[in-house]
Amino acid sequence: MFKFENLKIITILILLLTSFNCLGQSKSETELWIKKLYNTYKLDTEKKNELLFAAGDIFQMKHPGYGCGVWSSIPLKDIVFIEIIENDFKEKNVVTINLFSNTANSINNRTHFINSKVHVINEMSFNLKPSFIAQGFKEKMENAFVDLIELNGGNAIIK
Repeated sequence: MFKFENLKIITILILLLTSFNCLGQSKSETELWIKKLYNTYKLDTEKKNELLFAAGDIFQMKHPGYGCGVWSSIPLKDIVFIEIIENDFKEKNVVTINLFSNTANSINNRTHFINSKVHVINEMSFNLKPSFIAQGFKEKMENAFVDLIELNGGNAIIK
């Protein structure tokens, strides 16, 4: 027969060994959470736009009209800056999420200075309703992107 002390030790060991799964989200859970928030808070004028994650990349489909869409993608590990800002877009108050990459895989190229060196920075951005910030999701989304980028082998900072 086990003594009460042995049962306590076994219970504590089981809790310690299984607790790491309870504290964090997996890659796929984080991707689903980001996509869910994006779909919930994207602007009504951008309802046809899509955000996808596959093979370590983030993909964005923008539908500018004309019955067709434009895909752009950035490897998550190459994202170096995350910026979530409130601004005016087409005379509406919106929240813009900008993801800056140091690769040449996106359609929006521009230069950015890091430690006095010029880097080609690619930006993927999407607009959300202002209620996104009012509901307290700004910091949570920033942290989710940082975690997802780290899970994919990258290192990003929040601007």
